[in-house]
Amino acid sequence: MKLTYEQLEKKVNKLEEKLKRVNSELHLLNRKLDQRVKKKTHELQESEKQLRLAIEGAKEGFWVIDFIDGGMNFTTRSAEILGYSLNELGSTSERWDKLTHPSDWPMVEKALMDHFEGKTPYYEAEYRAKTKSGEWKWILGHGMVTKRDEDGSPLQAIGTHVDITKLKQTENKLRKREKELENKTSHLEEVNIALRVLLRKREEDKTEIEEKIMLNVKDLVMPYLNKLENTRLGEKQKTYLSILKSNLNDVISPFSRSLAASHLNFTPKEIQVANLLKEDKISKEIAELLYISESAVEFHRHNIRKKLGLVNKKINLKSYLQSLR
Repeated sequence: MKLTYEQLEKKVNKLEEKLKRVNSELHLLNRKLDQRVKKKTHELQESEKQLRLAIEGAKEGFWVIDFIDGGMNFTTRSAEILGYSLNELGSTSERWDKLTHPSDWPMVEKALMDHFEGKTPYYEAEYRAKTKSGEWKWILGHGMVTKRDEDGSPLQAIGTHVDITKLKQTENKLRKREKELENKTSHLEEVNIALRVLLRKREEDKTEIEEKIMLNVKDLVMPYLNKLENTRLGEKQKTYLSILKSNLNDVISPFSRSLAASHLNFTPKEIQVANLLKEDKISKEIAELLYISESAVEFHRHNIRKKLGLVNKKINLKSYLQSLR
């Protein structure tokens, strides 16, 4: 059907009105998109600003590698750690890599490549870097690839530099201290061994002296006392001689030494009474030999039983004492 001029004009006008509405809507949409982009850009800039402030507050250097153009950008803190300006570090990794200690660089390079190739989840390395003044500082490096292409090749990586020189110095001091303590411990062990040897020698010498005393008393004293006992002595002299022999027997008697060693709380008089009881002496005879009363002997007998744990027990004291030989 052939349209008239008026009909065509009406259609054109409708299309123009529709185009105007579409253009108006597109303009509004573009303005909204532009506002959203500006907002997101502002938020991103604020986030980056806060991140940089946080890193600088933590005294960490921040770096970004762009694998497309081969550039590497540093923050001021990274440069300050080694005493350089940002201009002196440049915009690539070349200068920083050359400042790394030659002995440490192979390890750092391997850690970087392992991460860039996806073998490790992140990059981490402790190494020495040369300062502008020629000194060496210990650096802790952390990093991570943040963008990769479809083939997995890195496009961007970010990371930090931290000066851990003081921490390393403290670790070295602690290791040195541990080594000193090990040496001192070893020396103390040697001293303890030497002391044990000396104590053992002392005990051996003590035993040897005791044996010599016993032999001297038995061989050089007792024979003369036995001869003296067969001579004409008065009753008082015989008593003195009996006491003397009894006391010497106490000195050399294995029973006396055993009793004294096992029961250190025994008094000398209790040891004398116990020794005479063992020799089948009755209380009256013990009292005469020790010049004490019979009640005193009974008192000592009771104490001996008490210290030996024999109170209220049907155990013969003489038999028990004789078993201590």
